[in-house]
Amino acid sequence: MSPETQTTDKPSVLTVRIVTPVVIVFFCILTAIIGLLFFSGALSSPDQRVAQIRANNPTFNLEDTAPKADAAALTATQEALLQGYAWVDQASGVARIPIDRAMQLVVAQAAQSTPEPTAEPPS
Repeated sequence: MSPETQTTDKPSVLTVRIVTPVVIVFFCILTAIIGLLFFSGALSSPDQRVAQIRANNPTFNLEDTAPKADAAALTATQEALLQGYAWVDQASGVARIPIDRAMQLVVAQAAQSTPEPTAEPPS
């Protein structure tokens, strides 16, 4: 081979002087961000965060943040709305009825308005 066609295994000036420092700076910044997240507690487990909140606030009780009585009352209210009869707008004749009854009425109404099949296909 002639000296002009031989390739060298040396890295180019671009790689050594520009790309390498950029990669090093990138990894330093990435490491700093991960370290800040770790030490701020953002990467800790939910159990660790709850324990930290309880340690900082002795009066904090996680069970008090979502009382079961309110959930039961909400469920009862929703059931009453779904299963009960009530006027939505009595003046215009709009009422709320249970969903099962509404489905029965729609099926009955559709059965009454279904036309009888004709012997001849439409032309």
